[in-house]
Amino acid sequence: MNPFATFLVGASLLLMLLLYVGTAVHTTKRRVGTLLIILTAFAAIYTIEAMKLQLGIDLQGGSEFIVQLAPGKNDDGTPKAVTSSDVQQAIAILERRLNPDASKDLSLQPEGADRIVIQMPGITEEEIKEVRKTIQTVAHLEFRRVHPDSQAKLEQIKARGGIKEPGWIEMSYTPTTAKDGTVINRSELVRDSADIEGKYVSKAFRTVDAEGNKVSLQFDSAGAKLFDELAAVHYQKEMAIIVDGQIHSAPRLQAKQYGGRAEISGGGGKGFSQQEADTLATLLSNPLQNPMLILSESSVSSAYGQSSIDQGKWIGVAALLITTCFMMFIYRLAGIVAIVGLVINIAILFGAMALFGFTSPPRWKPLMIRPFPPLPTPTSRR
Repeated sequence: MNPFATFLVGASLLLMLLLYVGTAVHTTKRRVGTLLIILTAFAAIYTIEAMKLQLGIDLQGGSEFIVQLAPGKNDDGTPKAVTSSDVQQAIAILERRLNPDASKDLSLQPEGADRIVIQMPGITEEEIKEVRKTIQTVAHLEFRRVHPDSQAKLEQIKARGGIKEPGWIEMSYTPTTAKDGTVINRSELVRDSADIEGKYVSKAFRTVDAEGNKVSLQFDSAGAKLFDELAAVHYQKEMAIIVDGQIHSAPRLQAKQYGGRAEISGGGGKGFSQQEADTLATLLSNPLQNPMLILSESSVSSAYGQSSIDQGKWIGVAALLITTCFMMFIYRLAGIVAIVGLVINIAILFGAMALFGFTSPPRWKPLMIRPFPPLPTPTSRR
């Protein structure tokens, strides 16, 4: 909406309102009041056309997810119960993940002790798949040392019938696809516990170089110190960068001091795509402390919402015509005045909803009616 037009209309309405309140002449008050009402109605209609009404998920279409937070883990590995602060932290993280540029009409509300209701109006089927993946991705980042003879040791483990190497475990890379469509699966022998956890990463962002898109990591002061100590001890050794149990890359430590920075490459030697790098950077910047389970998912088609809007318009017009006929038959001219006032009131109402960004219709939940427990049977006194 044009700011100049908004200021001009608002100033005009304010001046006319002051004139209406300040004048004592009945004729002038009536004319100014009539002009004020007409100008307000036209301003409301212009606002509706310029800013449009924000439609709710029932009319605009979209998806609703109900997710449950699973218990997390303490530093010693013991289960950690879900608290209200965990729920609020998860809501803030999901907000940054699903709406990083604050351009979407996203609604996240806590429900119960460990559940979150996510509503995303106006998203497509492809976006729903990405949202589902984003919700369930914990983005647990780890750095683990790779065995110096990783591939040879893996062959020995297979030859011994799967007997593992003490202190080491096999972990797979993220599957990649070759040009001929063949899926490539590789694995490495890495430490059975993380050398550095992802909690020390303070920032993650996408970078581009000659090899393609990558994700750069920046550690906090404690993480930078730990990483440099690890690099100094294991200089020229491979370090696996693991996200949610899969190796993204295993670069060689080419320096003893990294200054609190690291880099993740991927995509089968071609680097990430721009979307993959941006998504991974967003996830690593906002890791979840508790895994999430999608309990239910429901979607509403935009075609169904448009059908409801069309039906509502016709019903509104029919109701207005019936009411107009009734008021004219009973009250004559006074009935017409009342109908005009009703139409103006509706225009102002919808104009205010468009101006302040209210959603139509508002989100609501049906009431749950439960029976009262049976009353105890009275005992007779003798």
